[in-house]
Amino acid sequence: MENASKAILMAAGILIGVMIISIGVYLFATFGGTSQNIQEQIDGRVLAEFNNNFEKFSNVDCTIHDIVSLAGFAKKNNQDFDFTDSDINNEYYVSVFIENISGSPYNNKDLTRANINEDAYMSLLNDYSIKYTANSSTGETTAETQYFTCANIQYSSTNDGQRVKSITFRKN
Repeated sequence: MENASKAILMAAGILIGVMIISIGVYLFATFGGTSQNIQEQIDGRVLAEFNNNFEKFSNVDCTIHDIVSLAGFAKKNNQDFDFTDSDINNEYYVSVFIENISGSPYNNKDLTRANINEDAYMSLLNDYSIKYTANSSTGETTAETQYFTCANIQYSSTNDGQRVKSITFRKN
């Protein structure tokens, strides 16, 4: 009789242990899945915020100041990933282009490349901020802000979704 009661107590202890382990595994799986969902949501928001820095220029007129600021942002992104000019095909490398600025050494050139420095950005700002025209009959000079439009945004497929790869602006 005494051995039977000890056997029942041992079996009950083993069952309770198995139940505790099962509850622990269930809670671990549940909370692990929840944290993964939260991390995916955070990654999605970070990607959306990054893309928004570029997409906000779609379908609006912008100035050369906006483009140079955006090129600086993209260049910093590339530097944060320790990219060099040879990494242009990497899915996280971001490029900014301007087209339709004939006669400029920056026409259809990537403004985030290493050889584009502060002097180059200042040159772009000076050349394409304001267009001065002289009226031949009155002799008056008028100043007109020059505008650009977003011609194209390309995306790359990354593990976290569609990420802006390049953006191209066209002078109006």
